[in-house]
Amino acid sequence: MSIVRQTDKRCGITYVYESISWWDKEKKQSRSRRKLIGKIDPGTDEVIPTRKQKREPTLLPSGYVSCGATLLLDEIARATGVREDLEACFPDSYREMLSLAYFVTMENHDSLGRFSRWSLTHKTPFGNDIYADRGNGLLTEVDEVSRYDFFALQSKRRNERKVFFHEVRAVASYSCGIAHKPYSDYKNYEYPDLLHFGVLIGGESQLPLYYTQLPIASMDTKVLNGLIADWKAIASGKLSFVIDRDFYDERHINYMLDSHIKFLMVVKTTVPFVQRTLGQMRDEVRRVSNFRSDCRYYGCSKTLVWEDTLKRETEPAPGGKKRKLYLHLYYSDEKAMDDERAFYSQINAWKKEIESGNRIEANERAYALYFSEVKTKNRKQRAMANLREIEKVRKDFGYSAMISNTIKDPFAAMKTHLKVTLAENSFENLKDRFTYENSLIRKNRNFEGAMFVEFIAFILMSYLKNKIEASPRLVRHTMQELLDQLDFIECCERDGKYFRVGELTQRQLDIYEAFSVDPPGLVLG
Repeated sequence: MSIVRQTDKRCGITYVYESISWWDKEKKQSRSRRKLIGKIDPGTDEVIPTRKQKREPTLLPSGYVSCGATLLLDEIARATGVREDLEACFPDSYREMLSLAYFVTMENHDSLGRFSRWSLTHKTPFGNDIYADRGNGLLTEVDEVSRYDFFALQSKRRNERKVFFHEVRAVASYSCGIAHKPYSDYKNYEYPDLLHFGVLIGGESQLPLYYTQLPIASMDTKVLNGLIADWKAIASGKLSFVIDRDFYDERHINYMLDSHIKFLMVVKTTVPFVQRTLGQMRDEVRRVSNFRSDCRYYGCSKTLVWEDTLKRETEPAPGGKKRKLYLHLYYSDEKAMDDERAFYSQINAWKKEIESGNRIEANERAYALYFSEVKTKNRKQRAMANLREIEKVRKDFGYSAMISNTIKDPFAAMKTHLKVTLAENSFENLKDRFTYENSLIRKNRNFEGAMFVEFIAFILMSYLKNKIEASPRLVRHTMQELLDQLDFIECCERDGKYFRVGELTQRQLDIYEAFSVDPPGLVLG
């Protein structure tokens, strides 16, 4: 290698080249290659580089990751105290639990088998993949003591004056039933059981505080007393029960009123006192002043006097105490159409059973009530609909009712009751979501951990839903649409910092502003 100087006669500038020479054996002659390194300064006779020196390459990650939605979930976890309380109760695994909870929140129906792929494209608190062995081990680490410690910390942080216990029932779970099946029956066990559990939700924060699994059978007064004792052991606050209509019984109502237990209960419109009140107020319910456009329901209330007939040991005769109850009546056009369609479909099914001769013993009462049977000349059985009885049922289509001894406003009662819908959607199909392989359904010990992680995700989703309902900017968004909008924001990692790539849209900025969260460009840039 040698340095060669060459002057350009047109401009008089002397350039300096790095010349490399070698012998070409095939052509049997010398060859050379020159590389320009600079030019000569006429005053100092020094070499001035003509181009910038090449910098050392910066090591960057192999790809960008999405950080917009997980950044919002990070802020929610801090605002609700979930991150701090998880760290106190699970110091070694709280980051992994948060990562799983983020995945459950953002991916509605995917199972943990897809967590590996999701973690590669999203920034998570754990920062790495959670493999199948570690994932199932993590779920088994959730013990009852740690769970109750977490519930106590959350309850102390909220300091709720009033809490509502929601009964959640429509949850499919293979794990509960499989625990009681012999090993040989695993492959033949096809139908999931209904997981019956309850969730406590704060009256002010509207956030979940506690959950517990209930007996598969219907709730009774013993279960109510046990739940009250459990809640008093964790925190204080007035406890109210939001109960399904299957619990309705005059004895249960008498017991709760006599024990001063606050409740909100769904009741069937066929209950006698509801029928009497509905007959008097059918037109009043559907007045324009009782319509709410946000939920598209009509609603009104009436105060009733409930005669307590509970027999006490100190009173051989019925007590005869009179207490107030609030009856909330609702009507929806959409529900009326659905009820009518479902009832007429059932009528047609019963008619086919009668005429085909394939009668079902359990439906004999319906056959006698809604049909009159005749035989034609061809000795065929014909079922003629009893229009009078059908009309009695049809007039109640679209109506629903609730009773309470604590909530006076009908739409406040509806809002409280609808919280159970989010809980049922959150815990739906728990078995399919929290297993990496189908064979793992045999490991029933994973089930408690799966319930706990789903509960953490339920807290995050409840916070999101509350903000969406309270913000005029976000009310047109669903929770999934909101997270998908933020999921487009990407960042790359270098030296422990994250840099946003691209510009944020106005819609994304509005979302962050509604949650009082600084956009990634200001926090991470």
